[in-house]
Amino acid sequence: MRNVAVLATRPGTGDYGLEGTSFFATKLTNTYIRTLLKQIKAFKATKKKNRQAVETYYWDGHGDYFEHVELSPLTVEDADDKELVFIDENTLALIKKSVAVMECEQIVVDENSVRWTALLKHTDIYIITEPLAEETLNNMLKGIEP
Repeated sequence: MRNVAVLATRPGTGDYGLEGTSFFATKLTNTYIRTLLKQIKAFKATKKKNRQAVETYYWDGHGDYFEHVELSPLTVEDADDKELVFIDENTLALIKKSVAVMECEQIVVDENSVRWTALLKHTDIYIITEPLAEETLNNMLKGIEP
């Protein structure tokens, strides 16, 4: 089964005229999910030693940033390869338009979740996703639908 997380994003440094909602999509293989869970576990250990720790960052370029995502069942003939994202074995999603080229892609880990963040290339504007909960990641590993 292919798992793809599609998470809403927001500007992390003000609105800067970014209209509408954008999205982040990443393929979640079992190996990648285990890595994310290990990062959460490591942060929890850090938090026990330092209660002032809020989050930690890792370099991570595992996803893509889009705007105007239309989530609907499609066939391969409905879109070209650049617009096609697999949600699971039977469902595809059409990504209509790329937001921008990103750089400095990172993952933000806290006690209960992970989020992805990146800078719009050649700017100081960063985009951050909604959190993906540790419980959801564990359920994905067990094969339980989110």
